[in-house]
Amino acid sequence: SLDALMAGIQAAPLPRDRPLWRAVVVTGFAPGRIAVLLQVHHVVADGLGTIAHAAFVLEPELTLPALPAPPPLKRAIGAVVGIAQLATDGPNRYRLPGRGFDGQRRFATTGVPLARLKAAARAHGVRVSDVLLSVTAGALRRARTGVDDLPPVLRTSVPLMMRGTGSAAEGNVTAAVMIDLPLGPMPETERLAATPRRTGRLRSPTRALGGRFVMAGLTAVLPPPLQAWFARTVYGERFFQAIVSNMPGPTGTYRMAGEPMREVYPVLPLAPRAPLAVGALSWDGTLFIGVSAAPGLLADADRFAAGLRATLDE
Repeated sequence: SLDALMAGIQAAPLPRDRPLWRAVVVTGFAPGRIAVLLQVHHVVADGLGTIAHAAFVLEPELTLPALPAPPPLKRAIGAVVGIAQLATDGPNRYRLPGRGFDGQRRFATTGVPLARLKAAARAHGVRVSDVLLSVTAGALRRARTGVDDLPPVLRTSVPLMMRGTGSAAEGNVTAAVMIDLPLGPMPETERLAATPRRTGRLRSPTRALGGRFVMAGLTAVLPPPLQAWFARTVYGERFFQAIVSNMPGPTGTYRMAGEPMREVYPVLPLAPRAPLAVGALSWDGTLFIGVSAAPGLLADADRFAAGLRATLDE
């Protein structure tokens, strides 16, 4: 299947003797349809940066949203406060099953009407991002029905866009905020009600500014061996067990080589020994979701994708 092919391509390391990206054109998986799998190393571009690179082959020209950069003094104060907040978050206390994978992946896709997500958010007085995070936890419980080995919370890394107006597409211009999502058995409406109390830090920029300062400032002065050690120490199961990224996309119809782009799924790489990554991208009225997982966590990623839809139904 196309999902299985995507999982295999994602698991294969990019050759280091050429530019760290590749594009694969796939035909024959469905009548009259063509897929383009674009893989870009994270050192080249972050999620929105990858889309910005792809925009060069789309018609009409695609304009991505950007955030205005805060004034330098406000940015500096926010970074100091954010570093102090990050220091209080502490390491991840729980572990998910499926940590001992050997680079293999399970991959699945699904799409949800964006209007439906917004309606659910309005009905419960929360944000769309809260709904996405809550249904991710609920879907994981549904996908592992009958296996009582999940921790009470899911420590989740939520990347935040730090790309200011006029920023180039190159580089990883993101920061991450850690959220403990309720993962215990409960009605999904209760899980959603409990989620905003934990996601308020996403709407305060200080943690993101602190994380960005550490990534782009402090580590830049370290020699490469220490940079590598730092990256291995903070990026993975010691601080989080899942990644959930929600990226804003465009509205309207876009074409590649004259053909309309019907579906666009983001594919997030798994962090070391963190067995789950969920990427979401809004594209012309639909939230397209790509799920990557270690086989030990999800033997069937399609079951997780179905759980996302079922949790939203509830």
